Amino acid sequence: MDETFEQYKERIRGYVGRRDPMKILRETAALLRRLIVRKPPALLTRRPAPDTWCVAEILAHLADTELVLGYRMRSVLARPGKAIESIDQALWAKVLTYASIEPQSSIRRFREMRQGNLELMARLTAEQWQLYGEHSERGRETLRDMAVLYAGHDLNHADQVRRIVSSAAEPAAERRAG
Repeated sequence: MDETFEQYKERIRGYVGRRDPMKILRETAALLRRLIVRKPPALLTRRPAPDTWCVAEILAHLADTELVLGYRMRSVLARPGKAIESIDQALWAKVLTYASIEPQSSIRRFREMRQGNLELMARLTAEQWQLYGEHSERGRETLRDMAVLYAGHDLNHADQVRRIVSSAAEPAAERRAG
């Protein structure tokens, strides 16, 4: 699926809709943990299709992008208007061997970094939420925009994890029913 950066932003914001992005950001780590609890390692490292990430890769990606969010927010607070560099998520997944990272480890890293970022967000003033950086692909992004985009990013990937782990349960349920 090829989409412009504007289409990407709209799609990701659409996942959030009218929901409180801060509530989503607070709840994601626990949601991810619930989705994979007691799931066999083979399921979490199996790619649903050759060109899609497995659960382990998705979770490692979320942990690393949380690190990126923390850096971006701090950079914008220190130097408003600063350029925000994009990351090549496919390259990171490959060179950082996301598929080999234990999923629970990724969730722990994600949870810890998210907690630190939430604590920072809780201290922001109304004026600080409006500070922005210039993303190299998506253009001007305020700290508020970042919170909404990351909440939508969370929902997007949590849904991917949900689909992967539930698709493995469907054939077993069909066998029992048949």
